[in-house]
Amino acid sequence: MGKLGKGITNILRDYSGWTGTHGVPHIGMAQNMCLRVFWSIVFVFSFGMFIWQMSVLFKKYYSYEVNVETELKFSERVFPAVTTCHLNPWKASEVEGTPIEVLIEKYKNALTGVSDSELTEWGFQGLSNPEIQKRAMRWSTILGAELNLGATPFIVDNITVGYNYSAAYNYSDLVMNCAYNTEGCNISYVLV
Repeated sequence: MGKLGKGITNILRDYSGWTGTHGVPHIGMAQNMCLRVFWSIVFVFSFGMFIWQMSVLFKKYYSYEVNVETELKFSERVFPAVTTCHLNPWKASEVEGTPIEVLIEKYKNALTGVSDSELTEWGFQGLSNPEIQKRAMRWSTILGAELNLGATPFIVDNITVGYNYSAAYNYSDLVMNCAYNTEGCNISYVLV
């Protein structure tokens, strides 16, 4: 064996000593030819199995198999729970001439920074916007009770389920059209 052969042998032995490839270090460090042949066969067999498994995986991946399962169920659908909420608790036309109208005016003045001597009386002077909103909600709860004194009961199947307040928005004000399961729905679907 010439210098070239010895150089390649040394390079391969050195490589087999530090490589992380499984099996190759065993081939390079084998003390006799039988062990070297054994580890070579194990390495070649394992490498062949790796190639075979990779080819099976690639074939399966590139076959673009698709599984579709369809199940049809026919049953009565439950009416969904829907909440409609208007941000204004009262109709503007119904609060004219009431303390709520004054509250709305003072609230707008406080938010826009318009100078108003009555802001202090209502507790809006020097507050931040969130604090003004909280204070207005407290006032609206107190003053709203006066508007709701003339409420009429809302009855479904001889059961009172709520009250219609003349100053508040009701079902017909908030819902323009209602349909479910291709059938029209009405106020009797409403649960309070």
